Parts: sequence; C-alpha cells; structure tokens
Amino acid sequence: MTNIYLKENMMRKHESFEELEPLLQLFVGDWIIEGLNSSFAPNSVDTPLSGTQHVIFMESGRLVEAHWKYEYKGGDKHYGISIIGKAQEKEKTECHNFDNIGFHRVYDCHFTENTWVLTGKSERATIKFDKNGMSYKEFWEVKKNGKWQSLCERIGVKTT
Repeated sequence: MTNIYLKENMMRKHESFEELEPLLQLFVGDWIIEGLNSSFAPNSVDTPLSGTQHVIFMESGRLVEAHWKYEYKGGDKHYGISIIGKAQEKEKTECHNFDNIGFHRVYDCHFTENTWVLTGKSERATIKFDKNGMSYKEFWEVKKNGKWQSLCERIGVKTT
C-alpha cells in the first residue's frame, strides 16, 4: 500500500510538470528584444531599449533559466537572471528575478496556451506568445500609490 501511495504522489508531481513543460518550452531559445520604458519607469523614463535573452532548461529539465541583458538609449543597462518553475515543496509556479540593480523579485506565474501572467507585490506582467512561439509581446506594470501604471513594453523575436 505504501508503494502505491508513493507512486501516485510521484506521478502527480510528474503530471504537473508535464503540463507545465510545453508552456515553458515556448520561452526556451535565444531572443532579440526591443522595447520602451514608460513615463512611470523608475529609470530611463520614456526610453527605447534593445537587448537579448538566452533561455534554457536547467540540467534537471524541471526549471527554466533565462539570462537577459537590456541597454537603454542613453547608456543605462539592466541585466539579470530569471529562474522559472515549480519547486518540489511548492504548489505554485514562480519566477525569481535577480538583477544588476540589486533586486530579487518573486512573481506568481499563471500560464494558458500562449499567455503568461506574472504577478508580484509591486510589479506584474502579461506576456503573449504568437501561435508559433517565435515572438511575444510583453507588458509590464508597476504599482505606485496603490494604482497599477505602465512600466514598459517589450517585443521578443526568437532567433533559435
């Protein structure tokens, strides 16, 4: 009886990852990024940006690792790493971002067929992939004085 219980729990973990894996697969690859910070951005206000993202499955295959580098017209740079997935002890999928500014942000992730919604304490994003998974549009908002306001918009085009 114990073996059946363990096997069922292990299967549930794999089933939940198997449901998540094709959605994460959309993001895996190399990306060229173009975008624009809004007037509510804390830095590089109303400034165009360009950059790259390199996204892979970690060796375990259960988490996604994204390295991103953005440069803003005028010289500011924003770069970091994101780890996306579901830790074994957690029920929900999360995205952990670490950046050169010194922030560590945690976002709850909700996925549908081609839309990702990331929600944090003071930032949130909606990312919509095209039907082929070769591009996406990303809309970020920041909470200021209790109201959500535009932070930035980005477009990603997959190169691999």
